Amino acid sequence: MHTTPYHPYPVNVLPEPLKQIVFEVHNQVQAPLPMIATSVLSNISVASQGRINVSLPTGSVVPTSLFCLTIADSGERKSTVDRLINKPLLDLQAGQVAEARLLQNQHVIKHKIWQRKYNELISEIDRAISKGEPENELLQQLQDFSEQEPQLPRSYKGIYANATIEALLHGLHAQWPDAALLSSEASYILNSPLTQQLAHLNELWDGDTVHVDRKTRDSFTLQDARLGLSLMVQNEPFQRFLKKNNGFARQSGFLARMLIAQPPSMQGLRNACEDIRSQKTPFLDTYHERIRELLQIAVAEQGQPKQVLEFLPEATKVWREFESWCEQSIGVSQMGEYADVKDAISKLTNNVGRVAALIHHFNGKGGDIDRKAVEAAVQICAWHVGEFKRILGEKCVVQVQLENAELLYQWLLTQYKKSKNISYRKKDIYHYGPGRLRSREILDMALEQLQHNGQILYYPNSKPAYVTLIIDNQFLPPMLPAFPIASNNFI
Repeated sequence: MHTTPYHPYPVNVLPEPLKQIVFEVHNQVQAPLPMIATSVLSNISVASQGRINVSLPTGSVVPTSLFCLTIADSGERKSTVDRLINKPLLDLQAGQVAEARLLQNQHVIKHKIWQRKYNELISEIDRAISKGEPENELLQQLQDFSEQEPQLPRSYKGIYANATIEALLHGLHAQWPDAALLSSEASYILNSPLTQQLAHLNELWDGDTVHVDRKTRDSFTLQDARLGLSLMVQNEPFQRFLKKNNGFARQSGFLARMLIAQPPSMQGLRNACEDIRSQKTPFLDTYHERIRELLQIAVAEQGQPKQVLEFLPEATKVWREFESWCEQSIGVSQMGEYADVKDAISKLTNNVGRVAALIHHFNGKGGDIDRKAVEAAVQICAWHVGEFKRILGEKCVVQVQLENAELLYQWLLTQYKKSKNISYRKKDIYHYGPGRLRSREILDMALEQLQHNGQILYYPNSKPAYVTLIIDNQFLPPMLPAFPIASNNFI
C-alpha cells in the first residue's frame, strides 16, 4: 500500500567510485538505479562484515551486516544485476569448491586412521577387563586419544541462494560463520516456514549470541556469527509474505531492520543497446577488484578479533543531529510524520552507522569514519525509510479520500460503458456501488472530491440527489437519471 510519493534514489550522495559503478551498470543493463545501488552496498557488506564492526556514538558496537530487500516484478533484470554485482562473491565460492573437496578427502583418510587406532584401544581395554587386569591407564589413553579426533576443517561457504533458514543457520555453525543469503527470486525463501527463524535472523543482525534448538538433530550455539541478506522479490509474493501469521514479519521487527526499496519499473523506458558482454566496464572492474581484496582479507583473518571503526567528532555531530530528527519524526504524541513506521525509525540510526562504516571501509581510507561518509549514509537510509513508509505505512485521510474518489469514478465509467447513461441517483450508487463506499459520509467525500476534480456534476440538494458524469473532459448538460437503475448494470 503506497502512502507517500516516490522520490528518486539519492545516488549523487555516494562517493564518486560507487556512484560511477551504479551509473555504469545502469547504462549497461538499464535496471532501476535503487536496485543496483542497494546491491552494491549489500555486496560491500558481505565482503566486510567478517572483519569490521562499528561503534555508534551511543557506545554500542554493532555488526556491519545489512538486510536488504528490493521489490521488483519480472522483467526488471534482477538476475542480471545480481550476477554482475555479486561476481566476486560467486567466483570465490566456486573456487573454494575444489579446495573443500580436497580437504574433505584428506579428512576422511585421517579420520579412518584415527578410528582404527581408537578401535585398537577399545580392544585392549576389553582384553584387560576380561583378564581382570587394571584398565585405568588404558582408559586415560583412550580419553586423551579421543580428544585428538580429526575435525573437518572449515572451508569457505559464504553464499547461500534459495536455502532454507534452518540450513543457513547450520552452515554458519558447521562451515563458515560469516555468510550471506543472496537471491534475485526470493519468493521461495520468504514464503517458506520462516516464523520460527525470524527471531534468529534478528539476533544475527543485532550481533547477539544465537541458540538454535532442534528436535531431531543436535542443538548448537552461534557466537559472533555474521549474516547479510540481499533479497529481490516480486510484489505478489511479497504481499503474501506480509500477511503470513498475521503480519508476524512486521511485528517481530524483521522488516524494520531491512533497507527496503520498490523502484518504478524500467520496462518501456529502455533504449536499445549493444550486447552487454562486449561493453567495457572500467568502474565495475575496479569495484570487483576491491571486493576481492576485502574477501581475501576476511577469509585469511577469519577468527581473529574484528576491527572496530569509530566516528570522528564531526561525524558524530551529524549522526546525533539525525538521531534527533528521528525522534521528532515519530513525535512524543505519536502524531509525527513517521509515527506509523516508528519500528523502522527505531533501527534507522543503527543502519546509518553500518552504511557509513561500509562506505569508509570500502574507500580504504583507514582511521575513523568521517563526516562525508555519515552524511551519505543519512541520505541513503532516509530514502529507504521513505520507501518503508510508502510501502508499509498507514494511509492518511486525504489519501484515502483520493483513492475512494478514484474507485467511485472508475465504477461510474464502467456503468456508463454498459448503459451509456451519464446520470445516476445517489441512493443507487450507495446501494450498488463499491462496498467500501457504503457509508454516507465516505460517499459524500468521494462525490465532493470528484466534483472538485471536474469529473462529475453533483446535485446533492436535488430530489432525488444525483450525479452526472463529465466524459472526456467535455461538459455535458445535466440530465435526470433513468429510474430505476437496473441491477444488472452493476454486475
